[in-house]
Amino acid sequence: MKKSSIFILLLAMLQPAFAASKQAAASSKDKAKKCIVLETSDLYNYDWATAAPNMGFNTISTGTDVLQPTIFLRERAGKLFLRDCKARGIEVEHQLHAIDDLLPRTLFTQDSTMFRMDKDGRRRADYNLCYTSPAAQAIIAKRVVRYAKQTPSTDHRYYFWLDEGADGCHCPECSKYTRSELNLMITNVIAKALRAKYDPEAMVAHLAYYNTYEAPRQVKPAEGVFLEFSSYLRSWAQPLKCDTATARFGYTNGKILQYLKDNLEVFPASTAEVIEYWIDAAYQSNYRYPYRSIIWMPKIIKQDVKTYNKLGIHRFNCFAAGMDSTYFQQHPVVKEQLKQFAKMLK
Repeated sequence: MKKSSIFILLLAMLQPAFAASKQAAASSKDKAKKCIVLETSDLYNYDWATAAPNMGFNTISTGTDVLQPTIFLRERAGKLFLRDCKARGIEVEHQLHAIDDLLPRTLFTQDSTMFRMDKDGRRRADYNLCYTSPAAQAIIAKRVVRYAKQTPSTDHRYYFWLDEGADGCHCPECSKYTRSELNLMITNVIAKALRAKYDPEAMVAHLAYYNTYEAPRQVKPAEGVFLEFSSYLRSWAQPLKCDTATARFGYTNGKILQYLKDNLEVFPASTAEVIEYWIDAAYQSNYRYPYRSIIWMPKIIKQDVKTYNKLGIHRFNCFAAGMDSTYFQQHPVVKEQLKQFAKMLK
């Protein structure tokens, strides 16, 4: 057989492999993050490790304080959950309200300057911290490594939220910055600590929410910091792209969307995520038990996803707190709605 014929034959044999490799790479690149954010308690009495992939989700996150997932993951139920998620290709994350754990309030009596100053010049240990305090930053950098180890992320993404919805520090130094810049300052501290002492590939979320919507300008994101944008103050009666849709506190959907666009001038869209409330029965029930069946809004969801996709965002976190076996017994139709919902995320 001539060499040219052998070459043609080998090329023909290898083409399917090359095509499959190329297709797999494209699929991996284009694959959207479809994360359902649950309460830790939901994982005890409902098999989410099996249900999530069957519904079409590829990531499960707890959305709670630090203590609950820490306890869960130490127990047999938590270990089995991680094992089953790994076997099914499901990533596991933890989106945590963490500032009280990262900077314990009990430290106030030792050094009150680590805690926020109110508008009257008094130090308080109620919310947040003095963001510019070197002592506070050092404690956070040390403690965040401990908590990251206790609540490990399987995809190197970490979420340690501050009190973005509460008042911040009004000391002379902190007053030089916006709330979003102060928030990013602490996120940078967390990212640097995790990358240096625990996970070199750590990615840490800067949460744009409520008081931290304004894009940071004076403070730049450190390596490994990505944008997580919450549309919490929007109206869900209209799509996000509807400029005139009136939301809460005088906001409009157009204003919320502009905040997102402004933040994407600072953070790359390729790593950015949104955290949405489309299927959040707890939110839709005003956080009062028993939670109602979700307000199903497929048309709005589809339009919103297109809006996010046009901005280059394909990573979605979706609150669904309280969805356990009891909830699905009361609202069986929601299971099918969740399947349809996951298909919409692109």
